[in-house]
Amino acid sequence: KEALLWINAKKFAVYVLDADFAQDRNVHIIKVLRKKHPDALILVHVRHDRMWSLNYLISLKVNAIISKRSSPEVFKEALADVLNGKSFYCTFVNQFIRSIRTKRKHYEALTDREREILQSIAKGLSSVQIASLLHISENTVETHRKQLMAKFQAKNAIEMTMKAVSSGIIYPD
Repeated sequence: KEALLWINAKKFAVYVLDADFAQDRNVHIIKVLRKKHPDALILVHVRHDRMWSLNYLISLKVNAIISKRSSPEVFKEALADVLNGKSFYCTFVNQFIRSIRTKRKHYEALTDREREILQSIAKGLSSVQIASLLHISENTVETHRKQLMAKFQAKNAIEMTMKAVSSGIIYPD
């Protein structure tokens, strides 16, 4: 609540956030910042082991992402780059981005309908609910579900969703 009060009360040149994605409020703060101050410079300090959160931060267009394991010099470099209009990702994040691009190429063959169904599965909707939502038959949903499971080489919907989120195909709501 305090961070949101500051965002509404005053505009800063740079916002430095310590992102713990176990708590949705941090994502909410970034979304509010982007809406209220679209040109705000946002530098985010993240845990080293949260792959899906890195992808999500990139989608939110933060200006810099640095690992909590990064040295103070890396933090200074990130701040300088952001203030000079550049994006900055620490070494770990750059390695992650390269690996994601490789995975993403494999999954980019998804159709728009497959993406809709995948997103609905990730939200926990059943085939009946997805069919109703998209105005298609339950059999069509099941066919797409099977094709998606094969494309992601997944044994179940949870594994498929995890692979889709970690590769940046879909984002958690």
